[in-house]
Amino acid sequence: MRIELRGQGGYLNPKFIWHEQTTTTPPPGISIPLQVLETHHDAGHTLVTLARPAGVVPDALSFVTQTTSFERSVRVRDARVDTMLGELGSGQIARGAGLLDDALTLAIARATGTRLQIDISDGDSGALQDLRVAASVERPTLIFDAPAGSTDAPVLMLRYGGARTRAPDYDVAALAAAASNSTAPAKLGKLELARLGTATRNPSFEPARPLAEIFPAGATLDTRPYAFRRRFSVHSGHADLARIELEPADLATMRSDFADLRVVDANGLQRPFLFSGADTRKEIYAEIAEPVREGENSVYTITPPMAPITVESLTLDTSAAQFERSYELLAVDPQSRATQLTSGRISRKLGAPSEPLRFDLGPTLLSRLELHVVDADDAALRFEHAKLVTRLPTLYVIAPPGEYALMFGRPDATPARYAHRGAYAHRRRPDDCARQSAHASGTARLRSGFGRGPCNARSRRADRSPAARAGARGRRTCGGGASEVRSSHEATMEPSESPVAVAAAGHSAARSQARDRFV
Repeated sequence: MRIELRGQGGYLNPKFIWHEQTTTTPPPGISIPLQVLETHHDAGHTLVTLARPAGVVPDALSFVTQTTSFERSVRVRDARVDTMLGELGSGQIARGAGLLDDALTLAIARATGTRLQIDISDGDSGALQDLRVAASVERPTLIFDAPAGSTDAPVLMLRYGGARTRAPDYDVAALAAAASNSTAPAKLGKLELARLGTATRNPSFEPARPLAEIFPAGATLDTRPYAFRRRFSVHSGHADLARIELEPADLATMRSDFADLRVVDANGLQRPFLFSGADTRKEIYAEIAEPVREGENSVYTITPPMAPITVESLTLDTSAAQFERSYELLAVDPQSRATQLTSGRISRKLGAPSEPLRFDLGPTLLSRLELHVVDADDAALRFEHAKLVTRLPTLYVIAPPGEYALMFGRPDATPARYAHRGAYAHRRRPDDCARQSAHASGTARLRSGFGRGPCNARSRRADRSPAARAGARGRRTCGGGASEVRSSHEATMEPSESPVAVAAAGHSAARSQARDRFV
């Protein structure tokens, strides 16, 4: 390269400095739609709860809506089933109907819970129409040593998805610190890019040994002292772990600590089981009676279909166009004692959307609710529907396919004691295995009768049990027992002649890196 400078006079002493710059384009990110679990509209806010799949750790959230023009404040919180873990980010999302640039992406911090809660401030505007949210995930890049080989045939194998291994510890990890300097992106951009082949099942993969083989059937149970029996069937499952989602009526005659619950097989032998927390949300319609006038008040009695039951919220629907009343909401427990849960004012402005009235209750154990509304000289409000929300525990049974029965209803029973409760300290928590478990079928759910929901104290006791504490400390292992850990998936890579190659991992690899690690 020859450079010649021309000009008048020779008194200038120009200098020429050559800079070389390489722009590296990062691999495109991944957009993953998130499932909406529930949506609530309350006091000018829209609360949206999203499920966060395991292994998906969003860097940002993207919002899609049919609303053509808006500007809303948004807060995103990290959450588990019934616990808020903290705020992940906040900001504005907006669409200017062609007048302003759209801003529909919000960066968030790293999430650790199983859910994301989005709080959108609507003000006096209506809720965003047909709202959908997607997680934006940065696509990871793998840097590895690769021997020179022929480009005609694959010479390396990427293995992932076993879920029974630890994070790798290679010398190449030192490159992570070096990659943070200013010249690293340009150097990385010069590395050859390996081509990922099609992901296939690993034929040498060894799944976990069946739990029923590790923890066989227990002692014979004398079923005569148990007042109730409900049969169910297990058809198939990962490592012989079956899941039963209890209904409110299933808890009708069980003790609050579940000490009287047993699972037996067709031979009358006990089968080990574990409880998760109250992680299943259930909506129940309750009966709301005609109001009874007491002075200036109208008293509404709200009775659930089974009682007592633990509820966390009440929703009432009314077609009244405009009202503003003071109220008091009472819970009546199984001993007929009334306790005030909340009080304040309920209102609706003329022309405002007919949103239902929602009351947060707890959770609270109750037999019925009493709503006292101060009507003064106005006519009583008419409520068309009353809906309660409760949370239910899930039962995990270590059992191969077959016929089984739930035994319960023994007031003098002592809690079951099985060896697997200590052994699960070295295995994954049962709720982590739920996605790979069979769903028990048959008549495991009670269809009628009086029931009792899992009160808050019961949930705390269950969470503090030795099994729950052991599971919380457990490593990410489901099943276990195999002496050699192998991955369940593999993908070929075709590197170039360069001794170092870069692989841009796809969606499946991204999930595995975040959750199962690459080996």
